[in-house]
Amino acid sequence: MGNKIVLPPYPTGWYSVGLSRELKGGQIRTICFMGEDVVLFRTASGKACVMDAYCPHLGGHFRYGGTVVKDTIRCPFHGFCFDTSGECVSTPYGTKPPPTAIAKTSTVRDINGFLLVNHDAENRKPDWEIPEKDYTGWTQLLSASFDIKSHPQETSENSVDFGHFSVVHGYSDLDTIKPLRTEGP
Repeated sequence: MGNKIVLPPYPTGWYSVGLSRELKGGQIRTICFMGEDVVLFRTASGKACVMDAYCPHLGGHFRYGGTVVKDTIRCPFHGFCFDTSGECVSTPYGTKPPPTAIAKTSTVRDINGFLLVNHDAENRKPDWEIPEKDYTGWTQLLSASFDIKSHPQETSENSVDFGHFSVVHGYSDLDTIKPLRTEGP
């Protein structure tokens, strides 16, 4: 039957992990991102960060007893503090941090009212940015959250598949206002 196209489990791109207003300074939350436990936290200066949930030193889970201290997250096991780049910047012993104590972080953007995290299976930096929008004159963002048991690429591709609409959903009167045009990611 030919070659079957296998979609990657998690496509490269930006993913919403919450609303900006839901994450307060000093708050730490555990979320599942791309099948892994990570912590989402906001520093005292307001920067949002997504980091591996487990301390790279000896594996303490940052969410259970960890704290945000100024612009770092402090491990509950030994008090090692990590900045938002994942670098261990201090230990409570006053010793130099171990060179291997580097936590994995993800690229985060706090923009347009959303906390967005970039995923790339090959750990490349994002090759495009989220455009900032001016919402002057608009009402406050309204939102809802729900789970879809599908691959993100399938829902995106089906949104422009007119054959799909008529066969699967029974729509018979569809007009193309202008042809689909893709540009960049």
